[in-house]
Amino acid sequence: MKKRLFVFNVLLLTFIVAFCVGCSDEQSPSDDSPKATVIATAGKTEGVLPTPTPTSTENITYTPSEEPTVVPTEKPTEVSTVVPTEKPTEVSTVVPTEKPTEVPTVVPTEKPTEVPTAIPTETPVEKKIKINYIKDGLFALYEGTFNTLDGFDDTTFWDDLSGNNNHIEEVDNDGERIFFDEDKGLFLDHKEVFFPDEIVEMINTNCYTVELKLSELEIIGENFATLINNHCGGNKGNDKFALFIRNTNGHIEFKNSSNARPKKENGFDLVNGHTLTITFDLEAGFCKMYSDGVLIAEEVPTAEMDVDMKMFVGNGTDKKEFSAYIQSVRFYDRALTDAEVLHNATIEAGVTLE
Repeated sequence: MKKRLFVFNVLLLTFIVAFCVGCSDEQSPSDDSPKATVIATAGKTEGVLPTPTPTSTENITYTPSEEPTVVPTEKPTEVSTVVPTEKPTEVSTVVPTEKPTEVPTVVPTEKPTEVPTAIPTETPVEKKIKINYIKDGLFALYEGTFNTLDGFDDTTFWDDLSGNNNHIEEVDNDGERIFFDEDKGLFLDHKEVFFPDEIVEMINTNCYTVELKLSELEIIGENFATLINNHCGGNKGNDKFALFIRNTNGHIEFKNSSNARPKKENGFDLVNGHTLTITFDLEAGFCKMYSDGVLIAEEVPTAEMDVDMKMFVGNGTDKKEFSAYIQSVRFYDRALTDAEVLHNATIEAGVTLE
């Protein structure tokens, strides 16, 4: 910066001197004016020689000295001052470039095996059996129109719905003389269906209830229509449990070991299409018979039951056979009260699904 200022001052001074020299050439020298010899040099003044001043008033004639010779100087060639500039630091211009769009690398994959779309299915709602009969003491429950744990099925077995698993494992379903009907129940014609051994064991406790409902009864046997028994041609039991209609007088009777038998006339009408109930309690001293919840006969037992072989419903013996639709058979391990017997006999639907 100082160097540039110096050069500028030199040029300015040169210009001023040149200007002054030009002005001196244009002026005419006066006689009265003192003479001065000016020696000019390019770029600066060497000095001015003073003219001697006269010392007296006499007319002094003097010959003016020669006009000062001005040595013209060449007009300095105007040199253009190049002001050195610092070389600007070269700033590399960064041209922003768009960030290249990242293209995902596609890795070739094997074509997946097409899996068939599974059509969603509704989750089946688990249905529960609702027992509307008296449940206290219920030991086994067999329904003719609800003969399995899942409802009705024309099967070769008969499920116990009480929850005690006293299932009947075998029903000789031939589709003619024994079969299940969804509306009427188990049809029996000169046939038996055996209960499991647990039923006999419960009866021999000497405190129980047995309920039977049937319809479309037809008496075929020569002497009896034996509904529930423990003795037949192929089952030589001691015949100590027998619920039957006597053909000779039409009575409904209950044989309970060697005890007196509760009985009632018009047995067919009291049984067909109705609920027949037996309650037995040796310790309490009663054996009662009901039809549709109404007490129709009663005796006082003194001997134990002592049943020795399997019990069954239906009968294939010529003297005891019958045909009918069995709608329900129920066993309790206690004697139901009068009110409970009436409830079970008059209920509209003993078993439903919920």
